[in-house]
Amino acid sequence: MTGEPHHERPQNGLGTMAVHSIVKFMRGEMKVESAIGKGTSFTLFIPAVENDHSAKNENGPP
Repeated sequence: MTGEPHHERPQNGLGTMAVHSIVKFMRGEMKVESAIGKGTSFTLFIPAVENDHSAKNENGPP
């Protein structure tokens, strides 16, 4: 594999499966677009959350 361009290396999709599992666990989405001769694009959508611990700890520990 050393010296080969990335697009010519054999791929097994395990990295994509791992990323998809992590994104799904985080309640996000993964969008994949692919076009022959142009390549593949991955877009990850991961929801942002506010830290709700700050409101609970305004007056110190419970």
